[in-house]
Amino acid sequence: MTAYPSPPASYDSSETESPAPPKGTHLEALGFSWTPPKGWKRTEDETSVRYTSPADTQQIVASVTQDFGDLFPTWQAANASLRGKNDHHLIRLGQTDFQGYPAATWEYTYTSRGIGLLVIDFGFSDGARTYEINTTYHESLGRGARATYDKVVDSFTPW
Repeated sequence: MTAYPSPPASYDSSETESPAPPKGTHLEALGFSWTPPKGWKRTEDETSVRYTSPADTQQIVASVTQDFGDLFPTWQAANASLRGKNDHHLIRLGQTDFQGYPAATWEYTYTSRGIGLLVIDFGFSDGARTYEINTTYHESLGRGARATYDKVVDSFTPW
């Protein structure tokens, strides 16, 4: 099992001068903090934490692994292998940054059991670990599901 660092001192409740994390923030033993949606079901394993909406129509997953390096070429190859399968349609695949780290994002839709799904894979490496914050949701949820995901990603902080 991989050993993960302790939370940063700034999250030590004994340090009165340090600002408290926003209400609802979860400090995860995997080495990050985030604010997941309230009322969602939480499950976890040794490399990821998953939140599932009450109606089971959206999942948001954060995972941490040993440094995988640049995710972009891996996701390019994966996207190429999915072309023409399960109504796969690429929305966006590109390089970006996140909190000063190089990052990659891959958005696409596909059909599973007759349901149109939208997937957003987002990941970055800090040089020691690779973090991914992904969501899959029913396309019919539209902008609300995207807004929920964006709010969680905006709250994400590796440590």
